[in-house]
Amino acid sequence: MRQLLLLFVLALPLLSQEQFAYANRGGQPLVLDYHKPASHPPQPVVILIHNGDFTSGGNRSPLMLHLAGRLRAAGLAVFSINYRLAPAHPFPAAVEDVAAAAQWVRAHTRKFRIDSRRIVLAGVGAGGYLATAAAAGGTEAAGVIAIAAWSDFRNQPITDSLRSFLGPVGVEEASPALHLHERLPPFLLLHGDEDASVPASQSVHLQGALHALGIPCSLILLEGGGHDPLTWNGAAIRRDWERELLLWLDRTFAIHRPR
Repeated sequence: MRQLLLLFVLALPLLSQEQFAYANRGGQPLVLDYHKPASHPPQPVVILIHNGDFTSGGNRSPLMLHLAGRLRAAGLAVFSINYRLAPAHPFPAAVEDVAAAAQWVRAHTRKFRIDSRRIVLAGVGAGGYLATAAAAGGTEAAGVIAIAAWSDFRNQPITDSLRSFLGPVGVEEASPALHLHERLPPFLLLHGDEDASVPASQSVHLQGALHALGIPCSLILLEGGGHDPLTWNGAAIRRDWERELLLWLDRTFAIHRPR
């Protein structure tokens, strides 16, 4: 039964999925999937950024398809992107790709009949980091959602994946928590308090830094939650984080989901 349910959930976004190239880097097209929302335009937008420890992953993983399905069913237009991966493309290549995707989406608001004032950057793991880093670097957005994400690499173990992502730059340059500013939009952070890959303190400290600048930032800590958000839906986790995420979008951006 669980497998059948998973197959059903994964099939939802595919019913309205289209692929587009949003940039070209040295002859390599960078693509995104457009998941058409289930309600009438103009639509608020989520640019969804996949996880994969900076070196792997893609926008059609089970987690990305699950999130895209939930968001489009709630009435949001979803653009789920791929980006250049390390070690072939170290920092800041992936951050630049997120900025390029946001620019492409904004340039095509009429084509997709979406609301350019309500474009949200959202990502999981490495994708959550990239959403934060792109916003800190000046990418225009109405909000940022970072799930189980890095924000400050200082005093953290430098894994092989992180080393390949950083390349020649130092951890200070690549840590978005050190480059925050008062023009940032509202943030929503989600983190499992038993995350063994990215400490929950990353989100706790980021929230404190944003609050110090007067930036609204909500934090959802999942008691007993690990690094993979798909496991947060188990019986051991008593908090409906997906519902809370949608409610945050409602409160912050006055998004009205179809009944």
